[in-house]
Amino acid sequence: ISSVRFLGVEETQEIVVKDADKASFKLHVTEPLKIKPLKVNEVIKNDQIIKNVFNSFHEFNAIQSQLFHQAYHTDDNILVCAPTSAGKTVIAELSIIRMLEKDPQSKALYIVPLKSIISERVSDWKRKFDNQLVELTNDTNPDPESFKNAKIIISTPERWDAACRSYVVRQFLQFFKLLIIDETQLLGTPRGHVIEAVVERMNNITKKLRIVSLSNCVSNPLDIGQFLN
Repeated sequence: ISSVRFLGVEETQEIVVKDADKASFKLHVTEPLKIKPLKVNEVIKNDQIIKNVFNSFHEFNAIQSQLFHQAYHTDDNILVCAPTSAGKTVIAELSIIRMLEKDPQSKALYIVPLKSIISERVSDWKRKFDNQLVELTNDTNPDPESFKNAKIIISTPERWDAACRSYVVRQFLQFFKLLIIDETQLLGTPRGHVIEAVVERMNNITKKLRIVSLSNCVSNPLDIGQFLN
């Protein structure tokens, strides 16, 4: 115990915890199943989607193949913790396609704390999803009409936290059916509380919200998964 105001008043007391080794984080790794990689044209029947979204490869990798059914054929919440360049973005794209096929009036919110990734996603998804997206950062201020027509909103957590308090945005919140959180490992940083606030608010305001979370490798994925339902 150490005071933040006074010097020389520290107190140390040893505490013995029974089975202390079991109280620490346990390594939690899901080994990819030994399944044959799924071919894009065999599992995606819409030629236009293949042409627009998945035209750069012909088969899904091990992680994508294992998660394909959950991402494309269910509304399950998903937390993917995998290294950079493991193909996690494809899981988000599959969930967006399912949402649009199931309900063309619905909208998806993609939040990521890094502006560099926002620029990358905007450039890529404008081409893949026929320009049906809105970028929401401190440098942009979309008009209500663009919100009405957009299917995907890409934003930083801080900008969305402020935006969804305004009437212009709140009138469209009922149409949000999918929340994609990228770089979820940043929950453990000083900006993490904003991500938490956004998740809680979206869960409380919208009905039947699906959460797809993309993260780098973390030591406590079960805790994050519990928070994200």
